[in-house]
Amino acid sequence: MTERGTSAGKRSGRKTRYHLLTTDGGIAPDRPGKMAGEAAIGVVLKAPLEEFSEPIGRVRDHHVAEYQALIRGLEAARSQGIGHLRVCLDSALVVNQLNGSSQVKAEHLKPLYNQAVSLKQQFADIKITWVPRKANAEADALASTPLGPLRPKPKPSIDELPLD
Repeated sequence: MTERGTSAGKRSGRKTRYHLLTTDGGIAPDRPGKMAGEAAIGVVLKAPLEEFSEPIGRVRDHHVAEYQALIRGLEAARSQGIGHLRVCLDSALVVNQLNGSSQVKAEHLKPLYNQAVSLKQQFADIKITWVPRKANAEADALASTPLGPLRPKPKPSIDELPLD
């Protein structure tokens, strides 16, 4: 939780508490180069700390996982009565759509977008921003954990092959 700004102007001196939410969606594609596959989400809500790492099943593309992670995080924040929230995620598409700078063209994303917008409207003050993947490491690690066994193992290098 960070404290920034004031909630009632300069005269009151009261600080507004902004909670931080980071989310990420991960996917293990069915086939290399394909978008669909088994997915998982990672959610980190700070102050008080709450983390989620859970598989969500097969999805059409990684954008579905990104939206579902965000929705799960927004629901967790609302259930705790949080009204002032800063959200960081590494999906430029989701951030741009929710901030109104991009349209939702994919039909399969429209219900998720509508759900996220509905949740977003329940906060007194919310800001959703894009961050680079490395700045979203906690949520990324949580989203990747359930997918570990599903991701293909790298092929051994020539140095790792057994000698006969």
